[in-house]
This record gives sequence, C-alpha cells and structure tokens, in this order.
Amino acid sequence: MDINLKWSPSPSVFVSSRKLYHLKSTKNENEVRNDAIWAQYVQSFLLVSIPFAAMVASFHLYPIATSIFHDAIETLSDAPFSPVDGGVLKATVIGPAINGIVMPVISLLFASQVSTIESTLRQRQLTVHTSLNKETEDVRVLFFLIDLFPPGPRERLRSYLQQYVAHLSEESATDVDWSGLRPKDDALLAVLNELHNISANKSSDGGDDSNDTIYVSPAILSESYSAMNRIMSERAARITALQTFFPPLQIATIAILSVLISLVFFIETDQNILLFLGSFELKVIWSMLIGMFAAVLCVVYDLSNPFGGTYQIPQIIDDELIPWNTDPSRDGL
Repeated sequence: MDINLKWSPSPSVFVSSRKLYHLKSTKNENEVRNDAIWAQYVQSFLLVSIPFAAMVASFHLYPIATSIFHDAIETLSDAPFSPVDGGVLKATVIGPAINGIVMPVISLLFASQVSTIESTLRQRQLTVHTSLNKETEDVRVLFFLIDLFPPGPRERLRSYLQQYVAHLSEESATDVDWSGLRPKDDALLAVLNELHNISANKSSDGGDDSNDTIYVSPAILSESYSAMNRIMSERAARITALQTFFPPLQIATIAILSVLISLVFFIETDQNILLFLGSFELKVIWSMLIGMFAAVLCVVYDLSNPFGGTYQIPQIIDDELIPWNTDPSRDGL
C-alpha cells in the first residue's frame, strides 16, 4: 500500500538549535542569564519582605486608619447624639450579630477561597514539573534512538528534535504568554512526519529511498513512535496545566473579603476605652491581620508563575538537556 505524505518540511525550515545555543556561550548571553538570576533573587526577597513591611506600616498607621473609620461612621450614620460611654454599649449590642453570624460566614468563605486557589495553583505547578521531567527524559531517549537511524534521516530527526528542545526552553521562561501555546508543535510534527516517511520507505522530500538501502529495525522504529506518543501526551498535559488560570473575579473576591474582615475589626474596636487603654495591643493585632492578608496575596502571586518566585520549577531544560544535546562529541555518532 502506497502512503503519500504531502507535508514534508525541510530541515532548513527550522532554526538550528545548535546555532541558537552556541550563542548562549557568549559573554552577552551569560550576562543576560546572570541578570535573570539576580532578578529572581530580588523578586523572592520582595515576596518575603512585603508582608513584614505591611505589618510595620499598618502598626504605625493604625491611629490614622481608626480615626478615618470613626469619622466616616459618624458622617454616614448622621446620628443626632453622641454616646457618652465611648461606644461600649453599641459594641455590646451589635457584638452577637457580628460574632455569631457575619464573621463566621466571612471567615469560612475567605478560608475556602484561599485554600482553593493556593491548592489548585500548587497542584498546577507540580503537574507542570512532572510533565516537564517526563517530557525531558523521553526527549533524551528519543535522541538515543535517533542515533541508531541511517545518516540521512538521523540528521533530519536530530535537527527537528533540537528545535523542539529550543521550544521547551522558551516555553519555560517567566515572560511567556502561555495562553498562546498549542499542544501541536511544528518540530514534533516534523519528527512524526519523518518517522512516517521512514515507515513508508520514502524520503522527506517525497522521493523513494529504497535505492539507498535505508533500513531501520522495526523495534527501534516502534520505540521511537512510543517515545513520540509519550512526549506529545506530556506536552498536552503541561500546556493544559499552564493555561489553567483563575478569573480576576476570584482574586477580587479575596480582596473584598479582606476589606470586610478589616471593617469588622474596626467596628469591634471602635470604643474610646479600648483605644485609650489597649492602643498598643490593638496596633499589634491590626498589624498581624494586615500582614496575613499581604502574605496570602504574595503567595497567590508567587504561585501564579510556575517558573518564577520562591516556588519556581528548576530550569531542567537549560541545566540538563541542552548541554547534552549540543555536546560536540556526539557529532560523530
């Protein structure tokens, strides 16, 4: 049966991965890499220090904040009288409604939202890391299998696969728009097309290679197909995980709940006797509350980028696969 595969890209269509990564050994590329590492350190330091900075700032700004809240309540309520007890009776009367109904509902909703977002983002990061590791190892296996192919197909397959390694490195950067990624990759399709041509005993340009006595062991060809299927499967899982985003409304919900909890705190503590006798303790509690909110937002922001921040995925493509892929000693294989 004659199999005619019309889509047959030439290796010249793809940029040589060997040339691309040769540039990485230059001084300018090393400087860019060092700047990126330094930027990662700065970002991690900021993510850790922002909650503490928020605690210090809120501790010193608490008197101003509580004064603004008190004046706003007095203006909005438009009450014809002022409580002579400093608001103690009012806090006692409204306390059961706040502590028995409002605060439990807000607290449970806040905790569930934070738990859902952080656990989902963390699981997404683990999925991306696992798929990337499996994908990398299958690429390594495929490189070994390609070395057993005849010279012509071997060079073409290595060229396509090196291009895919370059794609993996680019997709693992911190400034990539993951929404534009697609499970189908041109380099992988070229590898698959070349394997189909070898199975049909045809060259990639549509000619017949039977006169060149090209032969690939069926076992090697079968293992190559299996490795390709695993790579494409893991790539689909990785891209699906990377494109799992939370809508801005869910992040806004956490911010709104944080504001509501802060307002409830002001309502409960809007008493002259508390502000006079326990001002230091109230400052400490307020600073702890604001620091907790800042820490939650920092963790969510950190987990939103799997390849950056303190929870980042190690750069296994640059550190493991690329040096092996571009090793000059393998050119003679």
